[in-house]
Parts: sequence; C-alpha cells; structure tokens
Amino acid sequence: SDLPPQNGLEGVCDEMRSFHARAATELTKLGSTLEKDLLGKNLGKFLKKYRGLVKKKVKRAVACAKSLDSAHAAVEKSFKTYLGAFDVVLKSSADGTGTARPPRMKKDLWLFELDYFSQAGDFAESCASYRKEMSGMYLDIQKLELERLETLKNVLARYLRLVRATWAS
Repeated sequence: SDLPPQNGLEGVCDEMRSFHARAATELTKLGSTLEKDLLGKNLGKFLKKYRGLVKKKVKRAVACAKSLDSAHAAVEKSFKTYLGAFDVVLKSSADGTGTARPPRMKKDLWLFELDYFSQAGDFAESCASYRKEMSGMYLDIQKLELERLETLKNVLARYLRLVRATWAS
C-alpha cells in the first residue's frame, strides 16, 4: 500500500510483461521437453533402430545379389565350355579324323553337359533362394515402415498434448 497508484497504461504494460515472461518460461520448458522426451527418447531410439535394420537389410540384399550373380557367371562359363567342347567334337566328327581333338576334349561330351546342368541347377536354387530372401526382406521393411508411421503418430500426438498443456496453463 506504500506504492503509488498506477495509471491504466502502466498496469496494462506490466500485465503484458508478466504474460510474455510466463510464455517464454513455458516455451523454454516445452522446448526442453520436446528435445528430451520426444526427440531424444522416442524418435531418437527409433531412428537408431531404423537405420541399423535398414543397413542390415541392404547389406543382406547386396550379398544375395552377389550370390545370384556368381551362380549366373558359373552357368555361363560352364555353358561356354560345353559349347566349345561340342564344337570341337562336331568339327572332328565332320572331318572324319577324330584325332583333331585337344587332350582335354577327349573326354566324353556328357561330362561337360553334366557340369552345365549341375551349374544350371545351382543357379535355379540360387534364384529361388534370392526370391525367398528378398520377399522376406520386403515384408520386414513393410513391418518397419508401419512401426515408423506408428512412432511418428505417437510422437505427433505427444507433441500436440504438450503444446496444448503448455498454452492451457
């Protein structure tokens, strides 16, 4: 009661300063809560998990592709060997000499054909394995994407609750 009475303008200015000081304090609290709880705990943990799983899936996909490429290269090499042997046998048969074959080609042609069919079978198995692995990884990535969307939904819902609570007080 020792204070002099304030005129209307000074009272309004004091109220505005007080309001802005409270708002700044609340925004600071909101910012630290968002950074600590939402970004650090929820979203931060999920992003670390997400990046790790995606990295593993990409690494596995590259390994599957390399395995498939290797099996394909083996089939091509085996087929070229078979074709080469077949051509030599065909040419020597056409000559009627039968002696023009190199020592390696003196084996029966069926051994080269057997090797080719074996490599082709391995390639078919590699293709089946590749399809199985890739479809499994596709399903895993779908689950991960659903989890990502659910996490983002929860983070946004918590953010809205925090903002609402901040401005309600």
